[in-house]
Amino acid sequence: MTGIRLKNELLLINLCSVILIVVAWPVQVWALRLVLGLPFLLFFPGYTVMATLFPGKSDVGGAQRVALSVAFSIIISAAVGFALNFLWEIDLHPVLAGIAVFTAIMSALAWIRRSRIPQEERLEIVFNSPFRAGGRFSALDKMVSMVLVVAFLAAIVTLVAVVANPKQGEKYSGLYVRGAQSRPTEVAAGQPAIVTLGVTNHEGETMTYRIEVRAGNQVLKTTESIRLAPDGVWENEVSFVPTEVCATTALTEIVNEATDNTSATGTSSIQVASVEHLAPGDRIWVGQEAAVVKAVAGSRVSLVEPLIQGHEVGTDVIEVLRIEFRLVKVRQIGGQAGTSLALWVGKDRLQADVSNLDQKEAAYQVSLEVGESYQEGTTTIASAVQKVSAGQSWSQQVDYDFSEKHEIQFSLFRDGKIAYQRMELGCYPSLFLWVHVA
Repeated sequence: MTGIRLKNELLLINLCSVILIVVAWPVQVWALRLVLGLPFLLFFPGYTVMATLFPGKSDVGGAQRVALSVAFSIIISAAVGFALNFLWEIDLHPVLAGIAVFTAIMSALAWIRRSRIPQEERLEIVFNSPFRAGGRFSALDKMVSMVLVVAFLAAIVTLVAVVANPKQGEKYSGLYVRGAQSRPTEVAAGQPAIVTLGVTNHEGETMTYRIEVRAGNQVLKTTESIRLAPDGVWENEVSFVPTEVCATTALTEIVNEATDNTSATGTSSIQVASVEHLAPGDRIWVGQEAAVVKAVAGSRVSLVEPLIQGHEVGTDVIEVLRIEFRLVKVRQIGGQAGTSLALWVGKDRLQADVSNLDQKEAAYQVSLEVGESYQEGTTTIASAVQKVSAGQSWSQQVDYDFSEKHEIQFSLFRDGKIAYQRMELGCYPSLFLWVHVA
């Protein structure tokens, strides 16, 4: 029995490489990716190198040729990925293209070297069992073959396990402002201010968002729904119209004069020319120093934290309004006749807007279990049950202790049954803009 003879295996190798690239790029047939991907990474590059170095069939034994091909392939695949990292981000397509080009080049060199030796000395691939009776393979060849079979099967099992249980990266949504230099710092009351915002979806699934523009507890603008596929990006202009006029005044006394003993600890009370539009909780700029108003009495303004810098009489005292941009995640629960949930999670507050899409009344309740990963026990907070008519909405705000990093088990109940439940880690994105409204 002579077995199967293959005289031009280099052509077959490159044909398989082309097929792999075709199915890996637009089609994404996982079965073909698995069948062709293993030899493409673990055998083809090294084999073409061995064919170039040893073009004759007697230059090296068959088992040794296979073993060295696998070893060279692992080294070459890693080297190609490392080299491409300096040009592009490591991704499937550049790595496939790089290894395919390397394999094609080495195949051409191997064919040139093989054509320069006599026909009878050229390498031919014969598929025979190394364990057939009366075979001419040595004990070393048989041992190497067994090791290669076991290693190849182990590689297949490992790859299948990785594909079936892929490692999940960090899931998050991003919110950013483009053109930071063009952010409005002063706007006129009743006139629109425009900011270019962007949203990125790295949640691993298609998401629906909306952006809320807030000034304190007042909602100035809510965008239309933003639907993004995984790794999708949305960028657009968002306008808002502030209506609250900010105070503009000036100091009528020196603050932290160099010879004043209070300069060591700062000044917590200032006197201004006018307190119109100033109230406790307002944020102001005294020159270039920020402060928060604690109380207003006559022309005297008390501050939450003392001023440290020195300021002369006539220094501008300007109130600024904090504009917040919240990225809200919107989910449809139960289809068109179910519930719409718009959720935003902050460091000390959660906002849930529930819309009843059904044609009948439903009773809703929000429940939170708030804790931190490094603490034992959690705090359970539940809202009162709220009946919501068909087509109507209900908003629920829940406050909890401030934390930079917390875990929240959020549950939405509809008619006493859990309609939606999710573990929320950390906070949803928010951006802040400080503007003076004249």
